[in-house]
Amino acid sequence: MFSLLKKYFAHFLPLFFGAFVLTVLRVVCELEVPNLMSDVIDTGIVNNDVAYVLETGLFMLLWALGAVCADVLGN
Repeated sequence: MFSLLKKYFAHFLPLFFGAFVLTVLRVVCELEVPNLMSDVIDTGIVNNDVAYVLETGLFMLLWALGAVCADVLGN
């Protein structure tokens, strides 16, 4: 049975590995956005620091774009 699976699915192994890595990357990117949002609220809004809010918002946008790219490449 294992030899049959190895025979037919061995050439798909890099695709499985790539999909796994891109899925992990997408999840990490999506989980970083709420952390940055909490930083915006805790630091930027509390201290009225507009520059910090804009800078962190730019980082949030980059993380979101990274998640979109990983999702598109993974699919």
